[in-house]
Amino acid sequence: MVEGLRIVFADLLSEERIHALVEPTGFLKFIPVLRSVTVDKLSHTVTYLKQYSNASIVHIETEMITSEPFVHLGHAMFELSIAPEYLCTPNGGGGSGKTRQHSFVVTPPLPEPEFQRVLLKEIAVTI
Repeated sequence: MVEGLRIVFADLLSEERIHALVEPTGFLKFIPVLRSVTVDKLSHTVTYLKQYSNASIVHIETEMITSEPFVHLGHAMFELSIAPEYLCTPNGGGGSGKTRQHSFVVTPPLPEPEFQRVLLKEIAVTI
């Protein structure tokens, strides 16, 4: 029994699983993303990033797609994996009913996406 516990905790406390938590510092800007994917009746939307000089914070909203009135998503554990060179650490979340929000600290900071700038003529709008 004791040996079994030692094996479990040795795995949980292995160097790969323990990382120094990074506190994001040097806020730079908000980056809107609004990209979604649906998998197994769950819609996941990356709403925005908060870009810092030493990390990024990724905000994700998950919603269960069902017409059932009394279904709750509950406290499911979500993980974020971007690429082997990025460490994604849970940074809180919440929600109720069919919707949950999660945020993850990503280190090193994600590169800034390249957006195409579109200039629009000024137009008058009557309401």
